[in-house]
Amino acid sequence: MWRLSLAWRRSRGIDVIASFPAPVTAFMHREHPLATRDFALSDLNAYPLVLPDQTATIRQLFDLCCRMNSMFIEPMFTSNQFSALFGYVRNDSDAIGICSHFSVMGHMINDELQIRCVNVEPLGQRMLQIQTELGRPRTALLARFFQFLKQTLTEMDSQLRQRYGSCIQ
Repeated sequence: MWRLSLAWRRSRGIDVIASFPAPVTAFMHREHPLATRDFALSDLNAYPLVLPDQTATIRQLFDLCCRMNSMFIEPMFTSNQFSALFGYVRNDSDAIGICSHFSVMGHMINDELQIRCVNVEPLGQRMLQIQTELGRPRTALLARFFQFLKQTLTEMDSQLRQRYGSCIQ
């Protein structure tokens, strides 16, 4: 058994094959007022916010950061399907979505949207990991697949970092 996992911490019994920073970022139209400047969590209250549902780790971390900052931000729309969140933001130029750059990297390369950091420290703590069960033997085919996956994620991650600069560190 193997999986891609977004994690805050290392799990027992898991062998981490690769790990990539996956901070919480905001995505919005390039013309959005927040698309070209730094902003704080409180600035999100002025715009329609779309969030994953409460089962997603990114949402749990976002809600935790809001509580830690004595804030309540009511989303305009929630979904457990990222494509629905992405579509909402593409069709509403005032909307802002919350995601990891890994969630949008296949969409953002040739799109009109912008990724920006949300300047709250805990939101930068997430990691995308390729995991497998500790001690479980790997076939040559599975090892090649892991290598392909690592290489593909590294290349796409690099493309987005070049395009969006220091927001994704």
